[in-house]
Amino acid sequence: MADSARRGNGLRALEAETDAGPPSRLDDLLMALEARWGAHGPAHAGCSPAGVEVVPPMDVIEKGGCLYVEVELPGLTADAIHLEVADDVLTVSGEKQDKRASHEDAYLRAERCYGTFRRYVPLPADANLDLVEARFEDGVLTIAVPLMGGEAQPG
Repeated sequence: MADSARRGNGLRALEAETDAGPPSRLDDLLMALEARWGAHGPAHAGCSPAGVEVVPPMDVIEKGGCLYVEVELPGLTADAIHLEVADDVLTVSGEKQDKRASHEDAYLRAERCYGTFRRYVPLPADANLDLVEARFEDGVLTIAVPLMGGEAQPG
């Protein structure tokens, strides 16, 4: 394949070359990794490698005088989620229980994650911890931390 085509669309050019040729040592390595971790790697769907905590996706946004923390926690209830602030760090933690009836069933694919989770968010020095609000709706936890001197209040 021409160098200009490879530079213009590198990933597709590389995929086209590997699809056309015989398996390489890299292909063997990728197949071994996929067998170990699945097609999307160890962190797919918020899961860490076996035996490690679940990692729920999180966004941190500063907008309108507030710091917003949004954490996806599908399948949980508000009672299963714990919030704590210590030493200017917000900690969101909890556990997603495995409620499958049997672990002996022949799963063809199992991508849902179960176990404990813990996410940390360093808070800025101007965070007003007396006015923090949190809501849990449709599997998304939203925490609003007003910033001192900020124009808006959470809402």
